[in-house]
Amino acid sequence: MKGVSQVKITFEAIQNRRGWIQADYNDGLHEGCIRFEMSDAIDVRDDLVAEALAALCGQYYDTIEMALKVSNKTKKQIEARTGAQLICKVGMLFWNINKMMRQDIKTLNFNGDLSNLSALALTPGEVNKVSLDFGQESLRMYEMFDRWNSRIVKTNVMATHFPKITSDYYMIGSILYKDFFNTTYMITGLQLNPLTFNMTKIEAEQAIAGMINLPHSLGLTVVGHTKIACRRWSNMLESAINSVKLSESHVSSLQRLLVEIENERNHLGLRIHSRDLQPTQIVWGADARLDFIALYILKYGGREKAEKLVRDIPVSAEALVAQCDFNFYERYYPGAFYYMSRSFREAVQKVLEKNEILLYSEADWQNFLYVKDWIANTRKDAIQIGR
Repeated sequence: MKGVSQVKITFEAIQNRRGWIQADYNDGLHEGCIRFEMSDAIDVRDDLVAEALAALCGQYYDTIEMALKVSNKTKKQIEARTGAQLICKVGMLFWNINKMMRQDIKTLNFNGDLSNLSALALTPGEVNKVSLDFGQESLRMYEMFDRWNSRIVKTNVMATHFPKITSDYYMIGSILYKDFFNTTYMITGLQLNPLTFNMTKIEAEQAIAGMINLPHSLGLTVVGHTKIACRRWSNMLESAINSVKLSESHVSSLQRLLVEIENERNHLGLRIHSRDLQPTQIVWGADARLDFIALYILKYGGREKAEKLVRDIPVSAEALVAQCDFNFYERYYPGAFYYMSRSFREAVQKVLEKNEILLYSEADWQNFLYVKDWIANTRKDAIQIGR
């Protein structure tokens, strides 16, 4: 949107009570009230409220106005991350009183799926978990929330336009609970795919509410994460497979197909199959992330299984999967190590070794780029022929 015309959003009538926050918003096209209710009656500093509201905006707006008083440091961080001018009152920076006590506390944005479980296994030490409760959309996630005793932030964000302009809202739980846990490191749980392959540096250098963003999960595709989850959390795979939004049942299908292939290829003895799985009816070219995984399923599970995830896979994909080495799907991109401390890097390497996951070679990286570009070219062809 930026560059077309100046787009501004205003947050006003902001109410911040213990464990409960709401704000009215208006950007000229969309208006309403955004709400957050925490499972604990905690006090949230205005700086953190501002960070949470800014996370709703992504990089969509030119100007963000908030009826809040925030510190100059927070104002600058929000402006750097959103690329927008922040209009607000500026006051003193109020430090978290626990800030000097510990410097290694980690918090995961927890949704309970396979990649989340893998991120837990990859992270050394104790990890706090915070989950967003979207109401009806989260019905399938509650079992994992309860199982892991995750802190909950109830929100009506899915009833707003914000998820259409950014995915940054998924960080809001960790932001609001930042002082409660005294979090040093936030874990997003993102995966390597054609849309995130250049995000490692961005994620690592993006300070959010004073938290360091750990990008270690970005070293693995969802295939690699599935490999770890199957070995570390085999007793809860069925629950993790189903821990998705009601509107994103295709993610459950993707996870089930990958667990089945991992089970068959490595003789894990898991009682999970996709025989009764109904096709998603998602067309090739609709989502590059799904196309990326469909190729892996095509290679190791065949076309019938692959088309349960994505239909109308190009015939030329058969030649691609036959000729191209797909080892990179299961291996770890070592570029993510650059943004970790030595001790953290060594801990991640131990988990990788335990799960027999190798690091990318140069050939693996080139094969990843080749597949990414191949998918992009087929998507262009689909647009040209009007699909």
